[in-house]
Amino acid sequence: MPLHKNMRRAISVLAYVVAFNTLLAYGLPGGLFGIFILGLGVLYYRIAAAEAVTLSVSLVLVTLMYSVALKLTGFENAIYYRPDEKLSEYRADLGHLAYRRDTTMHMHMPYGDLQPMTSVKIGVPRDVTYHIDGYGFRNDADYAGERYVLVGDSFVAGSSNTQTDLLSAQLRHAYGLATYNLAHPGGLPDYANYVDAFASSHRGFKVLLFVFEGNDFEVDEQKKPPKVLRAWRRYYTMFSGINVYRVTKSLIRRASQRAQITGSVNVTVRELNGHPIGFLTRYIEATRDRQRPTIPSFEHALLRLRPYLAHVYFIPTKYRVYYRAVESSQAPALADTKWEYLKQLCVRDDLACTNLTAPMLRKADALRARGELLWWPDDTHWNGRGIAVAAQVVTETLKGDEHGARRARD
Repeated sequence: MPLHKNMRRAISVLAYVVAFNTLLAYGLPGGLFGIFILGLGVLYYRIAAAEAVTLSVSLVLVTLMYSVALKLTGFENAIYYRPDEKLSEYRADLGHLAYRRDTTMHMHMPYGDLQPMTSVKIGVPRDVTYHIDGYGFRNDADYAGERYVLVGDSFVAGSSNTQTDLLSAQLRHAYGLATYNLAHPGGLPDYANYVDAFASSHRGFKVLLFVFEGNDFEVDEQKKPPKVLRAWRRYYTMFSGINVYRVTKSLIRRASQRAQITGSVNVTVRELNGHPIGFLTRYIEATRDRQRPTIPSFEHALLRLRPYLAHVYFIPTKYRVYYRAVESSQAPALADTKWEYLKQLCVRDDLACTNLTAPMLRKADALRARGELLWWPDDTHWNGRGIAVAAQVVTETLKGDEHGARRARD
């Protein structure tokens, strides 16, 4: 007996919903996803119910086969040059990004994050180990009541560095200072979200906040999206942990950047001690910028963090630290607008605040004669030696804070 018209329509709608959700598994950019969904909507409206079901089932089967092929061929891992992208995922229970819980990964990195953006050979291979705790952050063990919690982006999370070189690890092993690493790439509003979520189940901790000159002052000034849009984001990224999502999203991103990579517009390469060293061009521009920022969302996030803050640290860009060495000893002084802005906020809000630039410069000059750097030459991130400088400064400033020397330190 032929199906009733309303029944056929319901079957077509159900088939469309299946296709809609299956496409979410590919991690497509919003615009591209919208085009596909709109096209499918028109198609499902025109075709018969049986054809709609066949198309949806086929899409599901193809997606499953794609996932299995990625796993069997090893391509799901081969596309990653570092663990960060593979381990990072949206955590609905926390309401923000974090790493995949209870994971240990050993990986050979053929190069740092600048090499994929330039055709100039600057890659430095390294072996790294990442251990993610039960909460979803990069620690050797779960939170055990440590007094200080480290909050910041990829510098503190330890991108491109092995576990033993992490700031938290060096503070513990070199100075006996137990800290917990609550860092993940993001901006200041994200850091406030990390702390708020952490504070919902933990008490009695104080935050050591690290703000990076390169991108922490590029905060999106759009208002916080309404709850319905935040709910949509969680729904849109519900498949972020599967290989189909990760691989497809990564491949699309790389394809979209191909022209820029070929032209090497994203990376500026200079020579230091006879060897090439790369700088992210965008961070060079941020370092040279002479216009002091005014970022309401940055200031609001800092106020959200204020009840927890023990100390704020300013991380300079690699270009600032090696500016004289790669440009000229007579080159004009760089602007310092980002630090001046942060220092002003720290003074206003009575926050202890320290600029890591001066100790970084001193150590960089001392090591350069030995051919050693504080940053990876092929990466935007500092290496273990650079992290060691930060660990020493953190230890010294906390001792000063205990003796009442709270101030903005250049």
